[in-house]
Amino acid sequence: MVENILHSEAIKKLRRDLRRAITDWDYLSGISGEGPIAEFEAEFAKIMESEYAIALTNATSALYVALMASGIGKGDEVILPSYTWPQTLTPVILTGATPVFADIQRDTVTVSPESVKKLINRKTRAIIAVHLYGIPSDVFTLHKIAKDHGCILIYDSAQGLGSYLNDKPLGTYGDFVAYSFGRSKLFSVGEGGALICRNRDLYEKAVAFSQHPLRIHKDIDNTEMREKVDGISMNFRLHPLVASLALGQLKGFIKSGIFKQLKERFKEIYETIKSTDIRHILPKIPEGASPNGMCLPLIIKRKDDLLKIKSLSEKYGFDIYLGGLQRPLHLTETIKRHRFIFHSDLRKSFIPSHKTHNHGSCPNTESRCKFQKQAFIKITDDVLRFKESA
Repeated sequence: MVENILHSEAIKKLRRDLRRAITDWDYLSGISGEGPIAEFEAEFAKIMESEYAIALTNATSALYVALMASGIGKGDEVILPSYTWPQTLTPVILTGATPVFADIQRDTVTVSPESVKKLINRKTRAIIAVHLYGIPSDVFTLHKIAKDHGCILIYDSAQGLGSYLNDKPLGTYGDFVAYSFGRSKLFSVGEGGALICRNRDLYEKAVAFSQHPLRIHKDIDNTEMREKVDGISMNFRLHPLVASLALGQLKGFIKSGIFKQLKERFKEIYETIKSTDIRHILPKIPEGASPNGMCLPLIIKRKDDLLKIKSLSEKYGFDIYLGGLQRPLHLTETIKRHRFIFHSDLRKSFIPSHKTHNHGSCPNTESRCKFQKQAFIKITDDVLRFKESA
């Protein structure tokens, strides 16, 4: 027996579509949005309980498309958590908008709605929240804040595929939801991503910014917008054969029951650690939330407790890795310099400054990043292997 990263459904689908690609452009080029791309988008939207999904190159490009489709630009402010991966910030910088950093809640790893609320003003156009490690944000409070202040609500759900809240997939919450299929994600085909859009209007704007004119003219119902299409757009379309892999892998995941296995294992490990005398900080899981089981972040307070956790890992068969987010985004070199690190002309300020770009603006984030014994319990490695006959 061999253990494969790809499910047999993904391999079969890719082989079939690769044969089609020899004679059919829709299986070799994604400019039309037909073939495997259309198949994958329909299936992904269905699983997310949404009508509109766009296959894209990764979650970073999906966030950028969401911001541009929302009309975000210079003079606008976008609120996002400081405790997240840098790729959540990069698209905000590229729009020319001012990044405004919100703190996380003290007992979670997700953004504090109270912190977000305090930062909103007449310049605020969008809020980005992150379902970090597959743990859902406080979507209901954030929804009310966004609605009350007329802001676009975008979720970075790069790690969130398979997570649910109140028996609904995370793709049902927010105006836009960005997903990643990259190497380190629970659901992975090496590269790729997708964007879920709340309604037809947002979907058409996202298509207009991210796709080839051939697809734009085909997909856009808004006559006025379609007449203005002049070919100036980005190329963030997914390759059809990657879409083939993703569709097969998705069907394989569902067929094998992996999502259910991971959630049950996550719950078991979480409750086991919680019941021990080990001094640690586990993130609070929101009521009604069902994390996908990608991994479990924790902070270990003492060296001897780290040894106890390692002993538990051997007993329960999970891997533990030291490491985590060591630097809050608002204290990164790029934010301090107000330009990307490769921009050497100090006279040019590329990133508008803000009061949240200073030490002390996100105390909970800064406190968490100071811990040297941040760790991840990796639940997925052995589960995400598909045994096949050699």
